[in-house]
Amino acid sequence: MGGQPSPNNSRLTDGIRIFEDINIIHQFGDVVTTDAKSADIYDNGDTVTRYPWLNAAEKLDVVSADANDAGAGTAAQTIEIHGLNASYERLTATVTLNGVTPVEDVQGTGADGLFYDWFRVNHAMTIDYGGDPDDAIGTNEGNITMTGATSGKVLATILAGEGHTLMTMYTIPTPLTLALDLIQIHVEESPTKKPVLVNFCARQPGKAWQVFHKLHLISGTARRTFEVPRIFAAKTDLFLQAVTLEAVAVGAEFEGRLIGYDISA
Repeated sequence: MGGQPSPNNSRLTDGIRIFEDINIIHQFGDVVTTDAKSADIYDNGDTVTRYPWLNAAEKLDVVSADANDAGAGTAAQTIEIHGLNASYERLTATVTLNGVTPVEDVQGTGADGLFYDWFRVNHAMTIDYGGDPDDAIGTNEGNITMTGATSGKVLATILAGEGHTLMTMYTIPTPLTLALDLIQIHVEESPTKKPVLVNFCARQPGKAWQVFHKLHLISGTARRTFEVPRIFAAKTDLFLQAVTLEAVAVGAEFEGRLIGYDISA
C-alpha cells in the first residue's frame, strides 16, 4: 500500500477524471470450518465464527504467545498495525513486542501526527526479526493478538510463522473510494464433495449487511474479475464469508484500488 491519497489530486483528460493517487489493497485469509455452518473468513474464524466488529473506538493490548517475540528476542521484535479511528481516518502504529507480557493501551498515529484509539484494524505485519536471517521461519514464533483493551475482543491475530494477519475484513478509509477488481476463493475438496458458497458482504455505517457477490465451488480455485469495477464508498465495511455443509478449508481474497475521491460526499 502506498501513501495517503489526496481527494483533490485528479485531472480531467478527454472528459474522464484521472486519479493520480491510487493505492492497491489486497485482503486475504482462510478458515477451516468444523461442520455445516457459515464462518467469516479470518485467522480466528475457526473458533469465533463471527468477526467482532467494534461499535466504539478503543486502545489495543498486543501480546505474543511466545517469549521470543520481544524487542530483544530472537524472533519477531516489532509489528506494524494499520487501521482507522472513529472518524474512519487512517492510523498506523509500530509496536515493540514484550513476549508473553502484553503491551497495553496501544494507540495509532494519524496523518496529523496525533494519537487516536482504534475503531478498525485492517491488517498487521511483523517488521523486525531478531534471529538468524536464514531461519526457515524468520518471523513470529507465537500467535500475536491485538485485543480491544475495553471490549476484550480479539480484533486481529498474526498466527505463528505467518508474519501477517490473514483476514478478509477491510474498512474503506475516508475520504476514499474502493474500486473492487477481483474476488478469488480456494476450496479443499470435502469428504463427500459438497459445494461451498462464499459471500462478499458489505455495509455502510449504521446500515444492514448486504451480499454483493457469491461464488460457488466444490474444490479448486474460482476467480471473479470485474471488468467494470464494483464501487464502494468511504466508511464501508467489507468481508468474505464461507457457508459450508461439512468440515472443509476455505481460502479467499479480494483486491481493489483505493481512489482519492469520496463518492458519498
